[in-house]
Amino acid sequence: FPLLHRRYRHNELEVLQPQDAAELPDEGPVEWAPLVPYWSVLWRSGVALARAANVPGLTALVGVGVALSVGGLIFAEFLALTRLVANIVTRPTRFVGIVSVVAFLAATAISLIDPSRAYTVLLKPSLIALWISQLLVVAVYPWFAAKGWGQSSHGSLRLGDIGLAVAASLLMLFALYQSVTSGGT
Repeated sequence: FPLLHRRYRHNELEVLQPQDAAELPDEGPVEWAPLVPYWSVLWRSGVALARAANVPGLTALVGVGVALSVGGLIFAEFLALTRLVANIVTRPTRFVGIVSVVAFLAATAISLIDPSRAYTVLLKPSLIALWISQLLVVAVYPWFAAKGWGQSSHGSLRLGDIGLAVAASLLMLFALYQSVTSGGT
């Protein structure tokens, strides 16, 4: 596929960029393309692009990089969720963590029975939970900012922080509305 060659900062870095995103190589069609998780799109496109670049080891590096980034995201969300739930139910974080791991592993094992159906069934509830959790974080931002980002200084609510929270909350509410009212999954 044709590439644009771009040079930055006196030949220190050369970036090969496809002239059109539609020209990115792929492994072929996917029957349930609208339901493909984003990491899968990144992995497939990244691996195909690495193969087309014909650089030894780049394909494996892209695959490992995507796997590590997805694993890191899952781990970060797990830590945040266990701490949040532990505070809500007033149980020790370790206990909540163990229960969460058991539930996660059980759900993963069950989803392996029919992965495409599990993804279809869980997509809508997952998106709803995502938008609600994001809405909560964004909505409390002005109060967090007023506390001085965790410092001992306590300030007052600022109009800019409130405006930012309102704008972001409206986006989250719109996404939540779309998730709730969309047909099918």
